[in-house]
Amino acid sequence: MCRSRSSAPTAVSGRATVVGYTVNQHQWHPDFPPPYVIAVVALAEDPNVRLTTNVIGCDIGDVHIGLDVQVHFEHLESVWLPLFEPTGATSTVEPDVTPKLPPPRAPLGDERFEHRAVLAGVGRSALGRRLIVNPLSLTVDACLAAVADAGLELSDIDGLSTYPGAVGMGMSEGGVAAVEEALRLHPTWINGGGDIPGPEGH
Repeated sequence: MCRSRSSAPTAVSGRATVVGYTVNQHQWHPDFPPPYVIAVVALAEDPNVRLTTNVIGCDIGDVHIGLDVQVHFEHLESVWLPLFEPTGATSTVEPDVTPKLPPPRAPLGDERFEHRAVLAGVGRSALGRRLIVNPLSLTVDACLAAVADAGLELSDIDGLSTYPGAVGMGMSEGGVAAVEEALRLHPTWINGGGDIPGPEGH
């Protein structure tokens, strides 16, 4: 990638190759009676430029990876939809449909934090729906039990990796600072995140 901010429309031939497809058999919308083909096509001028579209003008059983197609614009109110139909040819070059993943970035050195980390202790607080116990107290109980189970002292703990909560980072009942204060810890690192689905949450 050149990372240029300069961009402009470029005329292309409208030829492409089917690199992936599926046949939809369900009536999701009144205007789209099944079956129909949803396909990913790679443009002839640059196979890295791909469109998700429909293949029309042929029997659905004739669609296959490597099928040579040509754009067919369908006018719908104020827009023109780029659909594709077979040219009657099949690409002689096997399309490369393997995703191009960047190589992992090399570490800065041989010393890795995860090589010096270990899950050493497990602790659990009381469980129940109506314990009438302060949530921070339950957290402290679990932490103390985990440290004891690992055969450690609180003075051995140099950081906090906490389950996130709805308010702030780390824990709903006052955040990471509340856990730090309750355990009288002096962490040199803290790991926590937002309480959301996906790789950004926990």
